[in-house]
Amino acid sequence: MGYSELYDRFLRIESELDPFSITVDGVPVWERVRLPVFREILQQTGEWGQEVQKVEKSISNLLKGGYLLARNAVYRNPYRADSHDFLFWGFERRKQLEEGHYWDLFCDPLYERLDFDYLHLEEPHLNGHLRPVQTERFRYLDRIEYMSTIKRSLGIASGDIPKPQRTALEALSERFNEEFDVSVDISERASFRLALRASTRSSYRKLLERIDPAMVFVVVSFQKETFVEVCNELDIPVVELQHGILAQYEYGFPGFRTKETFPDYFFSFGEYWNDRVDLPIQDDKIRAIGYGHFDRQRERFSNTTTGDDVVFISQGNVGEKLSKAALELSRHPSIDDSNIVYKLHPGEYGRWQADYPWLRESDLRVVGKSGPDLYELFADAYAQVGVYSTAVYEGLGFGLTTYLYDLPGVEELEDLVTTGYAQLVSSPEELATTLTERQQPRVDSAAFFAPNPHRNFVEAVRDIQTAHDLDLDITLSDGK
Repeated sequence: MGYSELYDRFLRIESELDPFSITVDGVPVWERVRLPVFREILQQTGEWGQEVQKVEKSISNLLKGGYLLARNAVYRNPYRADSHDFLFWGFERRKQLEEGHYWDLFCDPLYERLDFDYLHLEEPHLNGHLRPVQTERFRYLDRIEYMSTIKRSLGIASGDIPKPQRTALEALSERFNEEFDVSVDISERASFRLALRASTRSSYRKLLERIDPAMVFVVVSFQKETFVEVCNELDIPVVELQHGILAQYEYGFPGFRTKETFPDYFFSFGEYWNDRVDLPIQDDKIRAIGYGHFDRQRERFSNTTTGDDVVFISQGNVGEKLSKAALELSRHPSIDDSNIVYKLHPGEYGRWQADYPWLRESDLRVVGKSGPDLYELFADAYAQVGVYSTAVYEGLGFGLTTYLYDLPGVEELEDLVTTGYAQLVSSPEELATTLTERQQPRVDSAAFFAPNPHRNFVEAVRDIQTAHDLDLDITLSDGK
């Protein structure tokens, strides 16, 4: 069963059983578990591998979490922050750039170029935080994160589900398990999400009342449903900043489907993305802003001559099969293996040597955390090979010949094939043959990444300010 067929069947079951109508104390539980349920089905059917590196349950990690809780009760405690006009919940997986500081790629470019009163929040990443950070005004959410764990462990916050709703969720599990030959316990997942809500809701309210923001921004709204819920209760508009491709299974809510705890507005990378999926908000609340980090890096390497490398863009879900394809390509007689670069996804940095031992034992150039930046690799390449990564679009912005490898999820980028921006390949042999052609794509990257992102951001924020009658001050650093 392919990825597309699996997703179509998933939607059909939703249409048959309407799980969106299942509520517990007024909380629509399906919208909070829908994404992890689909991901688990993908993994159990063998369509996907491990997605990202995860924190293992161990005594050492438990102690480390306790240390972070105690340390950040004082250091960077958000409950000791002053009030701010804008509140950002950023992306915890920061990137170390050439200056040596770790950047939030979606927020720090805004802070760098704009004058406004903001506070940045960050949750732990792999039981810690990357430092030193580029962000000037920030607080850690460790206290809420780890206190939530303690409350749930002690039974202070529970996710009890009444029998009628549990019966409905169990019937839903049975239907999915029968359809896909998997074992997914939806009621257990729903109970966890409800317990998570119970253990964080009052904390988020206290935090928001303390900081008193007029507008909130989030990077990745999934798993922040309770936070968005409390913002809605306090009449604070919430904006999501795009952080990657808008996959149908993550952001698509076609037909009757909806999500009550979705942000009020969505700021996309460019016009191309605005009609890509059925977001659960009105079209006039979706704005093409741009991606400041991409613009910054493209300008940095604008004078670099395109080289001879072929860059494979890995992802945890498909890394096992894609890495084997890269290795096989490097051994093809028509290919110079020194020009094959395998760029790991950050979620693979800590586990690739164990999960992909064939790479460790090969002469293939594997680029991880300590290697060159993705954009530096693009500047030295003439072609890229990916599946459904956002980096594929960035590579197109660098003018790279683009190949999509036929693995689960590639359907998300099939429009790049139909428009001629990319070519679909299904084997190392086919890829080796097409690589010799060196055809350069004709791409209008402005459709993917709107120009003037900082100016666009200011204009969009001012429109929201007007719509909600807010008194805020935000300008470009040049005063405009």
